[in-house]
Amino acid sequence: MVEDSLSPFFLSWTQKYPALAGLERAWMQQQLPHALLLTGPRETTEQFASQFAKFLLCQDESRPCGRCSSCRQFAAHIHPDVFTFDNSEIPIKTARLEELQVWMSRRAHYGQKKIYILPGLDKLSLVAANRLLKCLEEPESEILAILLAESLGGVLPTLRSRSFAYEMQSGRSFPWEDAVVHQSLLALEGEESSIAGSFEQVLQWIEAWMATPESPLLLAQQWLKIFSSVQLANGLQLLLAVFRDMIHISLGDSQNLRFPVLLERHSLERWPVQIWTQAADVVQETLRRHAAHVMPQLNVERMCICLRGVRIGV
Repeated sequence: MVEDSLSPFFLSWTQKYPALAGLERAWMQQQLPHALLLTGPRETTEQFASQFAKFLLCQDESRPCGRCSSCRQFAAHIHPDVFTFDNSEIPIKTARLEELQVWMSRRAHYGQKKIYILPGLDKLSLVAANRLLKCLEEPESEILAILLAESLGGVLPTLRSRSFAYEMQSGRSFPWEDAVVHQSLLALEGEESSIAGSFEQVLQWIEAWMATPESPLLLAQQWLKIFSSVQLANGLQLLLAVFRDMIHISLGDSQNLRFPVLLERHSLERWPVQIWTQAADVVQETLRRHAAHVMPQLNVERMCICLRGVRIGV
């Protein structure tokens, strides 16, 4: 059992990000998973990942001490048992992942943990994701992967299933959404067409989808008129935010809504929660495929075909 005196490291973090309490328990019980997935704003996850790695590798009882050789090397960015990627490298290239595999094959310098911190997990190409998958499929007991993503929905299921996810929500985020939703809506505000205009167009698109099982190709065409390929991810996050609000409205929750005006949009309220949940699942899968660089038109057409199936099932 790890000494209780080590837990103060987590105190300030768990107060702000309650999900990390599960990570603290895993550490205290010496059951730390081989791969952690931290989701949330990039600066937040990177800061915690760095401090946690320093904490784990420290050689002193008062972790992290900042004085031992491990802490000094970590501070100087020359620690032999740490492999990091620079933000300028996002999306991570396969060549760098090949370097990671070579590093993983070497023994730990200090004979304890080896840690790699990989940002932009939700930005990986399919080729790079498959290369990383090989690193995760047969984990060595001494190697810990700390994976970072702004959006859990953008992480490929194969990678997500091989890691333990901990959400580090920002203070402005709702409890039911990834922090990237807020960032996507801010991005839409910066476009020539304001988010208010996009929001109204999305609601009209949803109402058209609800009114009749229209041709999915026509629905896709209408969607691509609203959002260009550049805006596609932000538009999908907006659609997902509306569907999530409708889930809460269907459950009688009017407190945790990003768009309270939906309460006045009576044309959207007649469907049960299961339908909105299925629709949200379809959009999340579309976001994952977008992160995997599927062609935008093909991706949107597939989404509309799946949403038509949800609509027919009502």
